Formats: sequence, C-alpha cells, structure tokens
Amino acid sequence: MDQDCKKVVKRWENMDSDILLKIFQNHFNIDELTSGLAHVCSGWRAVCCDPVLWDTVNLIPHKSIPFKDNVNYVFVELRSDEDLTRMLKVSMNLSKGNITTLIVHHKLFLTDEMLTYTAKRCPNLRRLVLPSWDRIMTGSSTICDALNSWKKLESLTMPSLINSHLFFSLLVKRRKYRELKVMGPIDIFFAESIVAYLPKLKVLSLRCTIIDQDALNKILDKLKCLEVLNICHSHIMVEQQQQYEVILKKASKLKQFLTCTENTCVICQMVWNDQGLMRWSMYENGLWKADEVSSLHL
Repeated sequence: MDQDCKKVVKRWENMDSDILLKIFQNHFNIDELTSGLAHVCSGWRAVCCDPVLWDTVNLIPHKSIPFKDNVNYVFVELRSDEDLTRMLKVSMNLSKGNITTLIVHHKLFLTDEMLTYTAKRCPNLRRLVLPSWDRIMTGSSTICDALNSWKKLESLTMPSLINSHLFFSLLVKRRKYRELKVMGPIDIFFAESIVAYLPKLKVLSLRCTIIDQDALNKILDKLKCLEVLNICHSHIMVEQQQQYEVILKKASKLKQFLTCTENTCVICQMVWNDQGLMRWSMYENGLWKADEVSSLHL
C-alpha cells in the first residue's frame, strides 16, 4: 500500500459521528440496528445509542419467520419468539429510556414477560401501538400494570376485548389519554368501559369493524371531550335507517366525523366478509397501519 492510500485509511471509530447517525437513521430498520451494529466498535455503539434513533421504535417481524393464522388460533414459531426477545432487549439497552413511541407489528405477539420487560425500560412512552394481544393474559394485571406505569402515555392502539370490563377495571382512570384506536368489534360493554375509564378522550378511531348502535350512542352521548371520531369502513348495526340518522345528527356536532360514503368500497366489503374482525395478514401489507386520522396513521 503506498503512502497516499495510507493517509486516507481511518479506523471505523473515527468516522464522523453525524454522518454515521444520518446513515443509521435513513437506511437501517430496527431489525438491522439491533443485529450487531453496536458491536462493531465503541464509536458505532455511541452513535447507536443516540436518542434520535430511538424516539420511535417500530418492531417488525423478521423476514425469515413464517407466520400462520386462522380464525381460531395463531401459530408462533420458537425462532420468532427468540428474534422478538432479542430485538426488545437490544432496543431497550441502546435506547436508554428515550423511546416515546412504540409500534408493534400486528404479526408480532408479545407475551406477558416481554411486555413487563418493556414497560420497565420505557418510562417516557407517550404512544403505544399494540394491535395483537393474543398471548397477553388480559384477565391478569400484567397489561394494566404496564399501561399504568406509563405516566406520560397519551395515545393507545389496542384490539377489542371480550372481557373489556375486567380489563378496564384494573386500569387506573387515565385522564391524560387523548387518543384511542380500537381494532375490533365494539359492543355496549366496551363503550361503557371507554366512557368510564377514559373520560378525557379527544380522538377515537373505530375504523374497519362492526359497531353496535347502542355502543356508538353511548360514546357520542357520554364522551364530552370527544372532538374526532373515525368510523370509516365500519358497519353500524342498526335495525332502521332512522336510528342511523340519529347517530349522524349527534356526530355532526363533533369537530371531525369520518365515515365512508362509497357504496362500492372494497375495504368495507373486506370488513363485512371478516365479520368486523379483520384478518389483516390476508390483505395488502401495511393496510393495518392506515387511519384517516393523521395522528393515528402509521
């Protein structure tokens, strides 16, 4: 190697940290950031811990992990659990408590242990997107302990629950919650729980599902702070057209009421076919992230 070449060769840890940060920020996803970059050298590890990289963490399935589901069960391979556990542990270690938004892909299924581990290491969380609770024991206190520990949490995306009253009864009444997105059918019991335990909600998205008319009336009558309601692509279960017109009249008083007006909407047909419990894995990748409310869209 001649003298000119020797002059331009630098050690990895001496690479400009600002340039390295831009590269990591713009060209690496969470899977790649947690797959060993921090172990290259001390300089790279310092950049990997920069708060800019960890304000929002988007957990996605590893591309090599197979996934199977049907109406009655979800099959998760051991490798998937191992990958998810690794991603969580490395992310929590590198982020140093700076995560404010945590997005968990609908094909990733956290266990109680994973959720507890995450809650202890994300004290500043403000937004949680966790659409799949299939492996979380909603009858136990684990999920509620996690939610209650996030004192700054303002926005939550969650599935609908059969035992919603039991879940909400364990949840400390949260007056700071301003946004809620529920992915699944909404009955009167779920609506009553929302009204009782999240009284200060300003934004509520109930898109792509089936909503009981009594539930919708309860929400419109009792959530006094509600400003935005999204029911796009949802089917409202009413017996007569007049009942739906009453709902529309109440909703017109909101700052923003979002509903689908297309008679031949493809997504509306998907919702109907799935009976209000969308099987997102069967449709276009990323469709589950959509929302007509800009602050809830991913």
